[in-house]
Amino acid sequence: MPTFSAPGSREKTNRVIISTMANGKEILPQLLKLPASERARLATELVQSLDESEDPDAAEAWLRELDRRAREVIGATVKLEDWTKVRRRIEARLRWRPA
Repeated sequence: MPTFSAPGSREKTNRVIISTMANGKEILPQLLKLPASERARLATELVQSLDESEDPDAAEAWLRELDRRAREVIGATVKLEDWTKVRRRIEARLRWRPA
C-alpha cells in the first residue's frame, strides 16, 4: 500500500495511507483528516505550484528592500507615521474609491 507524506512533513503521524492515488477524489478525504495547520501548508504549496510566472530574484529583491527600509528606520532618515493615522487614511481612500 503506497504511503503519501506531505512534503516537509515533520511528524510521522501526519502521514496519510492511501490505497490508490488514481485521482484527487480518492486523495481528498484522506488529506482532509490532516490537522488544519498541515492542510494550510499543503494548500499554500498547491497554490504556489500554479504560479508559473514566479520571479527567481523576487525573494532576494524583497530582502534587499527590507534591509534598506530597516536601515532608514534605525538611522532616523525617514519620517515614521502612527499606524492608526495611516489606517484611517487608507480606509478613507477605499471608501471614496470609484466603483
